[in-house]
Amino acid sequence: MIGYSRLDLNRHRFTDVIIGAGLGYLVGEIELGQKRGLLLFPLIRQEAQGNTVYGLQVKGEF
Repeated sequence: MIGYSRLDLNRHRFTDVIIGAGLGYLVGEIELGQKRGLLLFPLIRQEAQGNTVYGLQVKGEF
């Protein structure tokens, strides 16, 4: 869906989307096949003051 959106908005060419998807898939397969590695996941938290914190949490084992 993201790839289609990028094409529809004329932000990327078709080859960019295909190569990006292929690289993402390949890196995911390699990383998931490792016993150790890097985990990335979104962080969304509501603070006591009412502020919302958005970020990316990173955890790694090497």
